[in-house]
Amino acid sequence: MLSIFVTTTLLVGQAWLTKASLTATSIRLIEDLRYAQAGALASGHAWSVQLSKYTPDYTILNGTTPISRVTFASGVNYYHGYLQMTSGRVSYDPSGNAQESGVVRLESGALETDITLYMGSGLQSLHELGTTP
Repeated sequence: MLSIFVTTTLLVGQAWLTKASLTATSIRLIEDLRYAQAGALASGHAWSVQLSKYTPDYTILNGTTPISRVTFASGVNYYHGYLQMTSGRVSYDPSGNAQESGVVRLESGALETDITLYMGSGLQSLHELGTTP
């Protein structure tokens, strides 16, 4: 009986950590996209976020100068292991507008989130999708 309780507790704890890691990574990416957008507005020149195509990380760039490289939380990756957008570079012009649009889908275990990027406005939104099929 004790082993059933311990096993159940461990599984619930693992599921909670998986969700927490995915949520934290998704929110961090949204915050960094908004940071790049604000940087472009404040500096008067382009800033961008370069999402790596096949590795779970990205780089924030001030013009062409790397500012920060961010690695996803352990266990979080792009959906099916690679970025499914045509271009991994999301650039913001001095007005804060982006010329890219698309969806960055992240997964951890059976959970998924979508970060939708809107062309023109440069807006971003986060959607939790639940479990993968």
